[in-house]
This record gives sequence, structure tokens and C-alpha cells, in this order.
Amino acid sequence: MIVLSFSPQLLLAKMLQCDLEGVRRTVAALEADPASDVTIETVQRILEERCDGGRNVFHAAVSMCQPTSNKDPDTDNTGSQGKGKGKSPLSRRHLTINSQLLLLSRSD
Repeated sequence: MIVLSFSPQLLLAKMLQCDLEGVRRTVAALEADPASDVTIETVQRILEERCDGGRNVFHAAVSMCQPTSNKDPDTDNTGSQGKGKGKSPLSRRHLTINSQLLLLSRSD
């Protein structure tokens, strides 16, 4: 007899789908009342979440920060990056995931 028990993932699925707003909402909900029993149980469930190969939230965050190509992005030397675009999408993603991990580590 094989029994399968599924439980919804709270944070890992949002990270793998690059759902930044979903991750922010989850972390904000945890920060709202960090000392409550519900928050502590939720953080424990998040830390126990696994995806393919047994990767957890931290593994997924690191793998999502890896570049998809080893080519440098094309940049022109005219300074067009200064027109409000700021950092590259990969740099913004890296900073976002780092801040999420920092918030998760603080909630322990």
C-alpha cells in the first residue's frame, strides 16, 4: 500500500515561479507577528519544503540566482543605462532573493 500525502507549499512554489509579490506577501505576513505560534509553525513548514532532488528554499534561491547564460549582456557605451533602468534584471533578482533570505533568517 502506498499513501501519498500532499501539503501546499507556502514559499518554495512562489520562488520557483518568480512570483516576487507572492514572496513579499508571505514574508510580510510572517513579519507581522514573529513571536506567534502560527508564525513559528509556518516558518518551520517553509524550512521543510522540498522540491526536485530534495532542494529546500535556500537551494532554490541560490539556483535561481545563477545566470542562464555565460554571455555578458550587450551594453552600449553611450550611457543608456542611466535612463532610469538602473541595474540589470539579474542583479535586481539577486538582490531581491538575498533580501528574502535575510528576512527568512531573521524570522528564526
